[in-house]
Amino acid sequence: MYPHPLDSDWNPDLITYPKYHHRAFIVSALNKPDWTTQAADKSIVARWFREAQERDNKFSVFRVLHHRTWNESDVKYAWQELSNCRKYVESLRTEGCKVEPDIRGIWKADGMVSEELREKLVKATSSLERIMGNRITRSNKIGGFDTPYQDYEHRNFVQFINPSLWPVIYGKTRNIADAMPIELPEELLRPRGINCFWRGYSNKLCCLPTEFEVSADGKQTKVLSYINNLPQSDEQELGLRRILGEIFTCFVPLFNHVLADLSRPQPKGAPAIELLEFIPTAEYLQEWKEAVDRFEHEEDSDPGIFDYMEEHCMDHVQCREKKKKCKKVCHIERLDRWDIWTPPPMPDALRLEGRKLKVFVELSSIHLSPETGFEYRQGDWRTNARLNERIVATGVYCIERENITEVQVEFKMSFLHNLSGIPIKEHRAIAFPNILEYRTQPFKLVDRQRPGHLKMLKFYLCDPTDPYEIPTTTTVAPQQKGEIKIWLVDQLRQGKMGRLPEEIFEQIVDHIVQAMEPGITVQAAEKYSSRAQFSKAMCGI
Repeated sequence: MYPHPLDSDWNPDLITYPKYHHRAFIVSALNKPDWTTQAADKSIVARWFREAQERDNKFSVFRVLHHRTWNESDVKYAWQELSNCRKYVESLRTEGCKVEPDIRGIWKADGMVSEELREKLVKATSSLERIMGNRITRSNKIGGFDTPYQDYEHRNFVQFINPSLWPVIYGKTRNIADAMPIELPEELLRPRGINCFWRGYSNKLCCLPTEFEVSADGKQTKVLSYINNLPQSDEQELGLRRILGEIFTCFVPLFNHVLADLSRPQPKGAPAIELLEFIPTAEYLQEWKEAVDRFEHEEDSDPGIFDYMEEHCMDHVQCREKKKKCKKVCHIERLDRWDIWTPPPMPDALRLEGRKLKVFVELSSIHLSPETGFEYRQGDWRTNARLNERIVATGVYCIERENITEVQVEFKMSFLHNLSGIPIKEHRAIAFPNILEYRTQPFKLVDRQRPGHLKMLKFYLCDPTDPYEIPTTTTVAPQQKGEIKIWLVDQLRQGKMGRLPEEIFEQIVDHIVQAMEPGITVQAAEKYSSRAQFSKAMCGI
């Protein structure tokens, strides 16, 4: 299985200041216009180094002493990593793939969804938004469908598809195959060895994903059943299921890279130890100038900190604990040479092509207007941390962005430290592992005289290797009032009953509906929708 933030053996490494500055430099370079061309020019990269040193100059003491924020070995390290990124992205582009690395472990793609497909999604989303608004204006119930958007007109944030509503309720929700209540699996009643934090399971509910089947060549995705909390009448009218399947196909390369990164073995080197070495500022600046000048003019650089390394033991800490005399030294470096970025290996066994996946879908919109507010406040840190669903990766696609300032999604690793942020632009898709916490940074209206909005689509991918069978919309009928009959009619018309006279068919449908569970109201569903409270209790976020 891929790592999860509630696994007891998931312990992210501390990031020291040199490593933090290094990664910030790489991310800054990867987000520059036409960066692959510029990153091949040493004079341009040298200018980036000088700018980074000035930006990271935070450890001077009364402007007399200075901490070695950068040194010559750091320059060599960053140049090598940037070259690795550039060559890999160029090779992907020759194959027609627009995927690029960003923050370590996070991948992005600009323009991966065709303009024609994006316009279909924009049109369908706008129609769904209009339908929801009309439904609220006329009544809280249309055709028996109880809508959870009663306060739609007064909210900044609206979820048109909310994966947390109408989950599987253990002991109440029934399986289609045998009509028996779904019980909490026995394996969830106890921890799986020492590899999971057992309190991360909910003994009450499990959110309900949809099965997505990706073709063997990765060029097509079929959504096998209904999408939970997307009204089926609206879905059929707008063709959203087909559109979402096409967009998920575009996400497959992104998810492949995220999972490939997650599957990498972590470097076994001893933990990085930061040695705070302060030297006179004038001496530091002179050393730094000479180092960057040597790099820029392609002179042989002095190996610096790597030069005096003695023979080291990769397991020195364990040797010391066992009182074993290995006669070697602990591996101490500012930046770990074994941790330098390289393209993730991607064997066929890890790829999503040709597989049936469990996916949650979320469709949301953030509205700002002179009436509801000019600014969207910073969101809370969040992660999809319940172990019942075992979500391992999240994909975000910006559908539409209008009259708002730049939007950034900020990331951090556990409670330790913030990593950086990624701008969310129209046509941009990002995918990241669930071991990272994230939040949306504040943004506001550009022109306060007119409204603005941000519409986003999210896919939450369940662990494709997890042996635990999560209930899906293929095995569980809709639980919303009004949706049950629509789903049943669709299922029966595909079989022999669909050939019966309409009057007899309707009588059979009504009889079956009366015998089924009455459905769960919005009020009851919202009580069960406790993901936020659960995450806060489990993760402190």
